[in-house]
Amino acid sequence: MLIHKGTVPIKTKWLVLRKFTMNDKHSVYHNMTSDVQVTKYLSWETHESLEKTAEMLTKWISGYENPEFYRWAIEFEDEVIGSVHLLDISNKSCRCDSGYYIGSRWWNIGIVTETAYEVMRFAFEVIGMHKIVAWHDADNAASGQVSRLYNHTNFFLSYYPE
Repeated sequence: MLIHKGTVPIKTKWLVLRKFTMNDKHSVYHNMTSDVQVTKYLSWETHESLEKTAEMLTKWISGYENPEFYRWAIEFEDEVIGSVHLLDISNKSCRCDSGYYIGSRWWNIGIVTETAYEVMRFAFEVIGMHKIVAWHDADNAASGQVSRLYNHTNFFLSYYPE
């Protein structure tokens, strides 16, 4: 049985994972949603305006009312640079999918890997998930490395031994 907590703050050595606020719209727009390097791997188009990003944030922020809604802003050095979320949650089979993205200026320095470890720890230990699946675009090799972390529970367990 899953014990839903909603999007609670998570702190790591280098990052803060927290709820998005409307105050984040400039960072989100400049660091992620207007970045064609990022959006080429996502299911939505590059944002051409700050207003489009504000609309997206409004939807995400309203989701926080639901304790089964999990979407974190990835904050690094006091700036929002990415997002990670749990979705397609199955309360019956105690599983979910995960998605993530980060501004291209912060690619390949371990931020998404650190984020993935902490979100997995939270999902397994606090919520009670039994399985988390992450998907990635086959052309995005770095994202594939993170997906493999999510999809290999044994790796997670060796990183966080009991």
